[in-house]
Amino acid sequence: RILASGQYEEREEIYAGRHWSTLKFPLHRPGQAPLLGGLTLDISQRKLAEEALRGANRQLRMLSDCNQALFRTSGESELLQTICAIAVEVGGYRMAWVGYAEADDHRTVRPAAHAGCEEGYLRELDVSWADDERGRGPIGTAIRTRRPCLVRSIADDPRLASRHAAALRRDYAAVCALPLTARDRSLGALAVYSSAAEVFTDVEINLLSELANDLAFGIVALRTRDERERAARALEDSEFFLRKSQEVGDLGSYYFDVRTHTWISSEKLDQIFGIDDSFPKNTSGWIELVHPDDREAVLRHLSDDVLGRHSRFDKEYRIVRHDNGQERWMHGLGELEFDDHGVPRMMIGTIQDISQSRQAERALHESEERLQQAIRVSQLGIFDHDHLSDQIYWSPEQRLIHGWGADQPVTLPAFLASVHDDDRPRIAAAIQRAHDPAGDGVYDVTHRIIRHGEIRWVVTRSQTFFAGEGSARRPLRTVGADLDVTDRKRAEAELERYREQLEELVTERTAELRQAMDHLVQSEKLAALGHLVAGVAH
Repeated sequence: RILASGQYEEREEIYAGRHWSTLKFPLHRPGQAPLLGGLTLDISQRKLAEEALRGANRQLRMLSDCNQALFRTSGESELLQTICAIAVEVGGYRMAWVGYAEADDHRTVRPAAHAGCEEGYLRELDVSWADDERGRGPIGTAIRTRRPCLVRSIADDPRLASRHAAALRRDYAAVCALPLTARDRSLGALAVYSSAAEVFTDVEINLLSELANDLAFGIVALRTRDERERAARALEDSEFFLRKSQEVGDLGSYYFDVRTHTWISSEKLDQIFGIDDSFPKNTSGWIELVHPDDREAVLRHLSDDVLGRHSRFDKEYRIVRHDNGQERWMHGLGELEFDDHGVPRMMIGTIQDISQSRQAERALHESEERLQQAIRVSQLGIFDHDHLSDQIYWSPEQRLIHGWGADQPVTLPAFLASVHDDDRPRIAAAIQRAHDPAGDGVYDVTHRIIRHGEIRWVVTRSQTFFAGEGSARRPLRTVGADLDVTDRKRAEAELERYREQLEELVTERTAELRQAMDHLVQSEKLAALGHLVAGVAH
């Protein structure tokens, strides 16, 4: 063919495991038939150099793409998946995956991302980073030693004997595991698999190590960013909750600089004080806000107790709002902070508007006063029986009704002993019924007591409260009142006597009238008879 065409031919061939470049050409001789000439050159080294250059370029492009991914990706999972995909698509590896080193008892390696021909390999893989049989493969070794671990031929490595079949089915011939190291600890490892054995060069391993270091840096950077974002969100949430809680509780906060005598206040405290940014936030400005009648006591507490004895500032006082002159009650709290020499440098605390609670306390006090006055006027005795502690409280009016001293202990047996003998069985039964969990707890009786030898009549009404359900139901508390009705009973008895006397008098008068009527009728009958007789005589 070459002789016929007169053209040379160049061809590259592989023979005996080496690359050869063969040049064949015609040799023309005047007046003679042409000869076939040729040159053969061993280009194996050049081919290896070219392949190494292509591999290096591929690795550099892979490294470049991975570095760009560090800046483009927004999440850790996305970053891991992207790096694995670049290793396969750009780096030309059969499969790549990232495993994280777990801090559990078994030192498990958890697959976090993969790309390429995985085909369930990671599900079959049982890897740890402990120094045992499960952890002496390339992944566990790289994590544990924090150094790259290379297996140039999986089929020939006894450490991977249990994985030979699974690896060969997926055309895994070699593997290189790179540790992901950050802050002197292993986060995990990046493993890349090649379909050809004996292919990982020192240059390639160095580039892969650089890639693993960049990936570890990216993981830490993303985690640090996430932590900062979580911290920022937590701070925002904390500030929101603080602001809302201050609004709900009418609570403002402040910072007082002891050295400069100036203070910084929260927005809520400014609202409580009725001040704005133009108000002088110094000692004089604060004193101006305090009610004139309370200034001396507040300043004495601040100077003597807080600054003098380093006690906590804890004071209720009044202020006069700056904007409208309204008087409001405050509860101030503050803690001193000291420098290295023990000298107070600032006080941090809160001030709460307690005007409403003060008004409620005053209203409650007035209500209690009215109730006590009503009890005194009505002469009601109040009692309260705590069944859990078996303690019985009697009000002073109750003790007066029963004639008991202020220090005399109250018990049910002692009370029953004071009940009239004729009423005691009935009262004991009524108390038992009222305390019975099966009942309604109502106690409403009238009975007699003996007070200093005198019979007194008492009306008692109470309610027993229970806790629990079913068989667990038990009396918890009994609250009630006594009223001495002796005078009423005496008045009723006196009225009864008057009624009986009146009935006797009416009966007597009726009998007398009936007798008089009978006498009158008899007289009238005799008179009529006399007239009749006289008429007959004439």
